[in-house]
Amino acid sequence: MKFTGYKELILAFMLALTLWYGVSGSEKLESQMEVRVEYRGLPPGLVVRKGYVGKVSLRLRASAGVLRSITERDFSVPMDLSGVREGENILAVNPAYLPIRGGVEVIEVVPSRIELDVDSLASRTISLTPLVQGAVPGDMELAVSFVPPEVTISGAASLIRDIDKLEIPVRIDLPLVPGTKESRRALILPDGVDAEPADVSVVVQAGTKRRLLGIVRNVLFDAETAGGRVPVPNRVRITVRLPESSASSAAADLDIRAYVRPAPGDDAALLPVQVDLPSHSELVSVDPPRVRLEKRRTPVPPKAAQTPAGKKTSKAGAAPSKDRKKKR
Repeated sequence: MKFTGYKELILAFMLALTLWYGVSGSEKLESQMEVRVEYRGLPPGLVVRKGYVGKVSLRLRASAGVLRSITERDFSVPMDLSGVREGENILAVNPAYLPIRGGVEVIEVVPSRIELDVDSLASRTISLTPLVQGAVPGDMELAVSFVPPEVTISGAASLIRDIDKLEIPVRIDLPLVPGTKESRRALILPDGVDAEPADVSVVVQAGTKRRLLGIVRNVLFDAETAGGRVPVPNRVRITVRLPESSASSAAADLDIRAYVRPAPGDDAALLPVQVDLPSHSELVSVDPPRVRLEKRRTPVPPKAAQTPAGKKTSKAGAAPSKDRKKKR
């Protein structure tokens, strides 16, 4: 039997499919998705200290076909910050600003408002101080410096208002040997605070602990070369900087000497005082720094008292008086 109604059959099938799609597609469904929040127009000189919300949750209603075609990339919630002021600001998340296609209804936004704490933007210059971690040996001393010694921090005024200095941790690695070490260190700052520069050079100088010591020494000289002259004054005060461990015995240390070196026939009025020091010591000053060479003065002995001839002396060495003779 020959089938002749195939066209009517195809048309009926298409009509049924269209009716089914229309009925099923018109059914409203609900869906929930998270979309990002974009902040725009913050006035210059202000900074949002806290309250930023990265995403909000949208509850949408639409047909199944439309919901299937929506992705999170299609949405972003714009937040206009041009009207915010310093302090607390409450901004509503308005669904009217959402780029929603036709046929999509926004049922709920969570959160429905965003509370922003806005502060003024400020900057100030602060000093850097070392925070030494670890024990420094008793015979050593440590000097820590920074390059640059100060940095400029910026951020919310309420955050940087009480920051007067920034402590930089410096760890002591033993054994500690004399010398200089330099390293680069990134600054550790509170959240919301920036620094310029963001890192600094830390210079650590380790050395033997020293102290000043004053010592009085005779001025030594070559008597033969001096030609009978002697230094005036013949004692000087030497100030030296010594390791603290040896400073207590330095006063008796014969390695510390003061001397002058006159040349034969040198009649110079003043000669510089030269000093010999032990190793690891440093000369600070000599007082006086120059001495004069003068001829040695020979002391004159006192003259003996003489008695006139023919006169006797008393026990005290004086001649008897005429009064005594008359009494006899």
